[in-house]
Amino acid sequence: MPDAFPPTALWLPGGLVMLALTLVSGFFSGSETALFFLSPEDQRELARGSAPQRAAARLLDQPDRLLSAVLFWNLLTNLTYFVVSVVVAETMLHEGYATAAGMIGLGGLASIILLGEVLPKSVAVAAPKMIAGLVALPLGLAVRAVDPLSPRLDALTRALTRTFWPKLETEEYLSADDLEHAVEAATATRELAGPERQVLRNVLELSDVTAEEIMRPRGAYLTLPSPVRRSHLGGRTPAGGFVAVVDPEGPPEDGAPPPNPSAADAQRVLILDSASSALGPNPNDPDPRLDGRAVPLPFLPWCASAAAAWALLAETGRPAAGVVNEYGEVVGVVTFDDVVDAVLRPDASRARRLLRSDPIRLCPQSADEPPRWEVAGLTTLRYLLKRLDLPDDLEETDPVTVTGLLLEELEQLPEPGDGCEWHGLRLTVEAVEGSDVRQVRVERIADYPPAEVGRERSGRDRGRGASGRGGNA
Repeated sequence: MPDAFPPTALWLPGGLVMLALTLVSGFFSGSETALFFLSPEDQRELARGSAPQRAAARLLDQPDRLLSAVLFWNLLTNLTYFVVSVVVAETMLHEGYATAAGMIGLGGLASIILLGEVLPKSVAVAAPKMIAGLVALPLGLAVRAVDPLSPRLDALTRALTRTFWPKLETEEYLSADDLEHAVEAATATRELAGPERQVLRNVLELSDVTAEEIMRPRGAYLTLPSPVRRSHLGGRTPAGGFVAVVDPEGPPEDGAPPPNPSAADAQRVLILDSASSALGPNPNDPDPRLDGRAVPLPFLPWCASAAAAWALLAETGRPAAGVVNEYGEVVGVVTFDDVVDAVLRPDASRARRLLRSDPIRLCPQSADEPPRWEVAGLTTLRYLLKRLDLPDDLEETDPVTVTGLLLEELEQLPEPGDGCEWHGLRLTVEAVEGSDVRQVRVERIADYPPAEVGRERSGRDRGRGASGRGGNA
């Protein structure tokens, strides 16, 4: 009768191989969890870190390649582990150690689950950046070792898919219309509170609103050439809490900035969100240079959606982005706060942010008079339609602001008394400062047919069409 405990020669070699395979399985499981648990901000930090950290960031540049290699090695390791455990158990069973063979089977299963999966994944979740830096270099070698097999594996996958699932189609992502229907359904069943419903609607509308509609237009923020010093701020925080910085082509010179820097060439942004940021690196310097903390502006076209602006800011980690026109000139800046305001405020308005007051005010009137509003010129047409409960049927070619509409309709710089009719509204210019329309009176047209959108000129332009821009009648 064999001994109760089998001799080490029967189980030790196989046990050591199983232990090594468990560690390898834990390495790939923990590596996968650590790398794919990293947030975009963590990945940007790794890209600026040490050589192993930069290697981890490069692996994540091709996530499909990385995941395929990790799954391949993990599967190969686990299969090898169970083959070895079966061989060891079968050997002991043949020698008459049935109880020990059963313990090897159960112990091996528990070991690969706890030590090869649960424990390494838990550690990786607790410290993903540290683990990612530690495993990047050996994991990179493992990924490159699988690269020659990738084309064959892809071909095998396509062949199996065509054989067993010939009609398999890629599932489409939910469209914005599907999400809107879901919000409406949740509203009907009262599953969403009013503020939650409004935030979700604002998020969905980000794909329809352009960056030009939410940006701070050029001239509404401070632009200074480098170097920027504290004395250039005039003792107060600039509008929006930031400064657009223009880097000169030649070497910077100390002293006062030129009086008219070209805001169209802004390349960096300096965020002044705290008192310490206005003190400079040396608090003892009476006039410190501040633009050392300025960061490069990412850019997007004026016609890009507000959702694209949000994605760009999130991807680059920048606090603001420059909005450029078709000539490559910076026409405005959109900040992360601007996008958040458009999402969280129930009546988000760029004009409200810039003016710090309601851009649309209802005028006092008697009961028999049609309603009239005083509207700021930089109010967007989309916000005007929303406030006046009119349908939003704006097209991509329509102007963005009330001032833009007047310029397009009049074809000349507006003056007090000029106006036009649009969407059943009569717009009359009341106040102008230089070329900027400050205030417009808006009133409903009493006999306006709702099915039509009439746009006709009025005021001095109606009587002298030949004097418009270009001399066209």
